[in-house]
Amino acid sequence: MVDEVTEVDKADAASVAAAAARLRERDWDWVICPHESLRTHNLARSLRSARKTGYRNFWNRLVFDDRVERPMALPEALRQLALLGNHDAVVREALGSYPRPPDLKSFPELASLDSRVLGPVPPWASMAVPRLARLHEGRAEPATAASLSAAAAALARELALFGDRGSGVAFLAPGSVWPTKMWTREGYVACAKELGKMGFRVVLTGAPAEAGLCAAIAGAAGAASVAGRASLAQSAELLALADLLICNDSGAMHMAAACGVPSVSVFGPTTLALGYRPWQDAARVVQLNLKCRPCGKHGAKACPLGTHECMKAIPASSVMIEAGELLARGAGRVGL
Repeated sequence: MVDEVTEVDKADAASVAAAAARLRERDWDWVICPHESLRTHNLARSLRSARKTGYRNFWNRLVFDDRVERPMALPEALRQLALLGNHDAVVREALGSYPRPPDLKSFPELASLDSRVLGPVPPWASMAVPRLARLHEGRAEPATAASLSAAAAALARELALFGDRGSGVAFLAPGSVWPTKMWTREGYVACAKELGKMGFRVVLTGAPAEAGLCAAIAGAAGAASVAGRASLAQSAELLALADLLICNDSGAMHMAAACGVPSVSVFGPTTLALGYRPWQDAARVVQLNLKCRPCGKHGAKACPLGTHECMKAIPASSVMIEAGELLARGAGRVGL
């Protein structure tokens, strides 16, 4: 349970300073720091706290009382839980018993990966948000409308997400703050058209900055767009009503896991070996085996080689194959 969130825009010095000042106003019992940047370490050092925990490195001895080795063999979701291991025997035992996922570099021939290769998501480490998961499970029930916030319910009615669920609902999230992590517009248009032919209500979703992209794709495919019209919380509520999400390696992928919505994610400049993956079992990843991958931890503004082959060479047919298999697994629930 999260009681309070302090937002910060890392690119805005004033926002960073304001957030730091707010955090320094209080005394804390325990500061747990999963970030490894110098700026974040300096902030952690400046806070008044009885205990401070972070990942071990050669220079942060003066920052943290408790330094933990970052278990790079584990997915990132479990790496962060390792910060609790020195203080919680249950967490320590659970992490120790988690089956180590295979070295994904040993599967270069696979163009798509599923939970058999990605490794299972244990219930004790699930990132599903109970309210959103309940919305997803009850998406075909008439009473679900009453469970939504007023703004989300109004958008859901406008998009015709209620009523006959026999055809299903598919969301597409084509945006990313990193341009190289974005699959092609043509790919999303093709998927949207194919899903429309299958009888799905197709909805494009994204941040306000992605509204133009989503509107263009929606217009070309005869779909709808809600990008820029819903807050982050409302977007999660709407996504929970979907039967499928197609997206990039982006925040939308993690939102789908929080909602329990099956997802197909297209990976380009980033790779699963970095540890960041869709943290749910109902997920597929589509990618290409290229020697230039990864070209960075988070993607880039432009392809270093100038080709962007990691995304441009992925056909819509590869994505739709994975989408079809996920939808077939859930056919009993969505009436396909």
